[in-house]
Amino acid sequence: MKFVVLIDVTEASARLLRFAHGIAAAAGATLLVVHQSILPAPAMGDAESRSAVKNENKNRSLEALRHYVENIIGDSVPLEYEVTTGNLQGFLHSLEKSLDFNLVFVGVKHKGLMEKMLVGNTATKLTNDLSKTIIALPEEQNGPSFDTLYVAVKKEFSFNAHALYQCITALRNTVKKVHLFSIVAAGEDENAVISLMEKIVSGVPEGIIGSYETIQAADPHKQIKNFMHAHRDGILVVQKGSRGIMDVFRKYFVHDLVDDAQLPVIILP
Repeated sequence: MKFVVLIDVTEASARLLRFAHGIAAAAGATLLVVHQSILPAPAMGDAESRSAVKNENKNRSLEALRHYVENIIGDSVPLEYEVTTGNLQGFLHSLEKSLDFNLVFVGVKHKGLMEKMLVGNTATKLTNDLSKTIIALPEEQNGPSFDTLYVAVKKEFSFNAHALYQCITALRNTVKKVHLFSIVAAGEDENAVISLMEKIVSGVPEGIIGSYETIQAADPHKQIKNFMHAHRDGILVVQKGSRGIMDVFRKYFVHDLVDDAQLPVIILP
């Protein structure tokens, strides 16, 4: 089992690294630490010389990364390192094709509305590019509790139950309960979503307590935020969107949860 954690060298990144280390240790997983290093390109010399300088700079960055990580978490879990000097999303997409890994841990820095609209953030881009489960941690979070996975379900959208079960298996030494919930409007027929949640709960791995509920509310997005702020014993799990109009809106909401509401979120592919 292998988990990927994306870090820079900030204090927020150190918190993310400690958190990912704790989860990896509980799961008996290898932690692959990935860092994007922006290195100055040599301006002069032939192609071979420039390549040699670039490789030397990358090796220095790799050694600095190894030193930084081991100073923070030691070497109590198996550690691997990757430094990329190119586009991070492209690098991870290539990594996904060549390497089997279970979870990606990423920190989310707070951005203003205009910056989010124009630039987005790493978590936003990764949910678009990767077909892996992503654990997004707000910048100020030291690490959420994983006792309970609170799984948001909506009958109008397909749900990747297989990815949920894989996530639970990866976290089974940390997770004790899985609680599904669905926000429904007053007067809405609940039978379909109850049937869906019953089916999902029936597949929860043995040893994990599964439950579900429906919650009536006029504003589902506001209610999810309120629900999670009242349930600090666990972490929210959501399904990422695809490319439809409603799914684009749903993607924005996922990122709003992490950024504006400062809620840690597990994003299923």
